[in-house]
Amino acid sequence: MAFVKYHVACPSCDSSDAVSVNDDGSAKCFSCGEFFPNYDKPVDIKDMYTQKRVDMKVHFNSDSFVGVFGKLTDRNISEETAKNFGVRVVYDTEGKISKHYYPYYKGNTLVAYKIRNINNKGFKSEGDIQEAGLFGQQVCNAGGKYITITEGECDALAAYELTGSKWPVVSIKNGAQSATKDIKKNLQFFDNFENIIICFDNDKPGRDAAKSVAGLFPPNKARIMNLPQGYKDANDMLMDPMPAANPAPDFNLMGMDGKTHTLEDLKELLKIHALLHLFLIYIHDLFPLEEVRHPYQHKLEMILA
Repeated sequence: MAFVKYHVACPSCDSSDAVSVNDDGSAKCFSCGEFFPNYDKPVDIKDMYTQKRVDMKVHFNSDSFVGVFGKLTDRNISEETAKNFGVRVVYDTEGKISKHYYPYYKGNTLVAYKIRNINNKGFKSEGDIQEAGLFGQQVCNAGGKYITITEGECDALAAYELTGSKWPVVSIKNGAQSATKDIKKNLQFFDNFENIIICFDNDKPGRDAAKSVAGLFPPNKARIMNLPQGYKDANDMLMDPMPAANPAPDFNLMGMDGKTHTLEDLKELLKIHALLHLFLIYIHDLFPLEEVRHPYQHKLEMILA
């Protein structure tokens, strides 16, 4: 898919020439950022997507903008999450996803895409990815109670879903080998987050990189999440079919202190009053409504009463 028309009017903003139209009829406005699934037909506002909270600018060849928003079926990532992060997909002639396009920003400016080829699992980039910040950084708030750092883009999308799409998630740019360098360049970004959860791959390079990154932050600010045996990364956990006989571990509880908590583990943790308070604060944040209370919350509140 490629652009076949350029410099046409945008039906969403005042621009008379900012839209480029793809050969499949979809279009992109490079003034207001709107995406049109079918430029020639009237489009309901709910079918369009504008990146939130930022004024987009283009910093590389506009022909690089291909693909559409859709569910990442090969990674079990919802379309809503893909849209939140600006991730787009390309389909082959059989309707299967052939590529992912991960956007990278410098501040509010889109400067690069990392492109994943699904068939050969290869990566390439277009634009100046070295100039960019962390993946997902452009949609994060300026601070908060928690933020998770992952080792890859799909892991960031997965971790975002696993934490209820409530807490911000970012990814380093080029795997474990770039972790320390990437985080050092963005340390100021993390200043206003109270807790940093490091969720890298469950292998030696990932564990070593996690320790190195944790050392960049003040004591007790960063926690390393140890994924349970059998899971390589956060996306593995999201893709787990979770049979009833082997329920998936609770991703949120794992982030508290880098351990996986079973019911037996909780019996030991219940003896530690201070830690229970920490759990309860975290659970109240994650499950504020009565109808979605966490199954452990009532037990903890009874003990602390």
